[in-house]
This record gives sequence, C-alpha cells and structure tokens, in this order.
Amino acid sequence: MQPNDKKKLSQNADQLLQGLIFKEVLKRSITSLKFSKNRLFILIGFFIAFFNLYLFVFTKHINGIEHTLTIVENVTTFSITILAVLITGYAIFQALATGSTLYNLVKTKQGSVSYFMRYNDYFFSVSLLYLSVIVLNFLLFIFLNGIPVNWSLPFYCTNGNNTIYSFLMSLYIILILNSLFELKSFIFNLYSVFSTNAAIAAINKANESDE
Repeated sequence: MQPNDKKKLSQNADQLLQGLIFKEVLKRSITSLKFSKNRLFILIGFFIAFFNLYLFVFTKHINGIEHTLTIVENVTTFSITILAVLITGYAIFQALATGSTLYNLVKTKQGSVSYFMRYNDYFFSVSLLYLSVIVLNFLLFIFLNGIPVNWSLPFYCTNGNNTIYSFLMSLYIILILNSLFELKSFIFNLYSVFSTNAAIAAINKANESDE
C-alpha cells in the first residue's frame, strides 16, 4: 500500500468512526436527500395538477375521510414492502462492500466524505424516509378512524374545507411521489457499488494472470 493511500484510508476511517452519533448521521443523511431543480419543478407541477383535480373534480364526487383512509392504507402497505426491499438492498451493499471493494470505497472521496460514507448515509436516509412515511400513516390512520366520515372544520364553509383538503392531500401525494423518486437514486447507488465490485474483481483477476 502506498503511503498516500494509507494516509487517505486512515483519515476516512477516522471520519467514519467519529461520525457514529445519531444526530450527526441524521444531519448528513438529510443533506443527501436534496432536491434537484428538475425534480422540484416536476413536484411543483404535480402539486398544481393534483390540487386542481381535488378542488374542482374529486371533492364533488368523493367522501374526503373515506377516500383519504383508503389512500393511507394502500400507501402504508406499499411503504412496508419498499422498506423490506431497502433493507434487502442494504444487505446486498454490505455483501458487495468487502475486501478490495471496501478498501476503494473507503479510500476514495466524493467531496468531503468517502464513497462508502456517502452510500452508507444514503441507504440510512432512504430507509428512514420510508419509516417516517409509515409512522405518519399510522398517525393519520388513528386520526381518520376517530372522526365521523362527514366531519369538517366548523369555522370554514364547504368551499373553504374543500380548499384546505385539496391542499393537504396534494401535499401528502407530493411527499409520497418524492419518496418514490428517491428509489431511483437508491437503485443507482446499488448499481454503482456492483459496478465497482465487478471492476475491482476484473483488475485483480488480470493482475493474477500477469503474475
């Protein structure tokens, strides 16, 4: 091992160990979920579309409480399945990130942190995101089951209630859509680790053949 590589490896390993505090990991993980401009524009477009659909179409034909309860139940089922997939994906990451692959991921930096820390934090953040969705849905399920199906805010007229409902439902759907968009990055990170593992295995095999 070259002295420079040994220094990099030691520094990045120290960074990994020093960052094992929940608040620090949470802070790093949240920053890894930044919106791109394209995604932000797409989400804003979806929000406007769903808001208008709910306000001018859906609220005239549905019962808001029953409709929301159905969506929450379906999203909960879907989120639990996705969380299981994420945990499986993280297990695959752990299986791939061994030996020479682990050495290169820890040694090489992207910005201020190693690739290993970046990938590790991202898997944590996406898993935490879906866990948060499940907890939110659990709280919504309790609330929606505890109120009458014809319940509305008493200080607002029908149009006011419909506007507030349309806004909140659109916001909820955007949250779920953003969670789905994060799966793209999750899959890409797994692909990157697999490609790194394959490339290093091929290089090692070529070096063995030369010897």
